[in-house]
Amino acid sequence: MTDSKKQNIINDIYFDKAGFGSLKTTLEDSKKKDSSITMDDVRQFFRNNVEIKAKQRWYNSFTAPKNNHTYQIDLFFIGYYDFDEEQKFRGGLVCIDVLSKYAVVVPIKTKKW
Repeated sequence: MTDSKKQNIINDIYFDKAGFGSLKTTLEDSKKKDSSITMDDVRQFFRNNVEIKAKQRWYNSFTAPKNNHTYQIDLFFIGYYDFDEEQKFRGGLVCIDVLSKYAVVVPIKTKKW
């Protein structure tokens, strides 16, 4: 098979809705369509079509400028087997200020509204 047809197959696999896989997964999925595709073909495709971003060491892409600027919020529930019958609450809502790491938990009795 010609190189352009191989590259088209790899392109379709990599840019599929479920794509953007690693070299290994892209090779495995491409081999299902054409067994003659090699790791060198996949590497060539990555060199030509995939931008490699180097992460800067010790660099965070976002830092809150002040306290109470940005929060992370999550729900958590205690599983059935971890639940003690004497406990009133089954879970909680936790809110954390990303800069100060100050956290607040609001207890939740059940999963029902």
